[in-house]
Amino acid sequence: EVLSERLGVDPRRVRYLPNGVALPALRRDIAQRQRLARAALSGLEVAGDPEALHLVLMLPGGWSEADFVRAAREAGIRLAGLDAFRLRADEMRPGVRLNVTALSDLNDLVAAVEKLAYLLRRARPSAERVI
Repeated sequence: EVLSERLGVDPRRVRYLPNGVALPALRRDIAQRQRLARAALSGLEVAGDPEALHLVLMLPGGWSEADFVRAAREAGIRLAGLDAFRLRADEMRPGVRLNVTALSDLNDLVAAVEKLAYLLRRARPSAERVI
């Protein structure tokens, strides 16, 4: 498996040096994906390096990681809560990690991220009722 396939990048668009390191085309592709994802999440809190394979979407009040990961999965999107990457439970507030290279088609990436933004802006998890 070549790096471009693992990253979800069309291998015809990437050239490799003999040691397997991608030329700047791959970095530009990832940076473009970050820009598109961040634009779709405009107004929401996003963290991480704008040239990285992942970005972190911080969840607004009312959402737990488990609730949002479940809502995303029900909407057809798989992502990981930050709990999977924490060393201590009190390290940071709730958020999720999005892989901007998971979908090879840019339109699919934007559609998925817009769906996540919609979930955060429009839907709220239902409160558990204790009687």
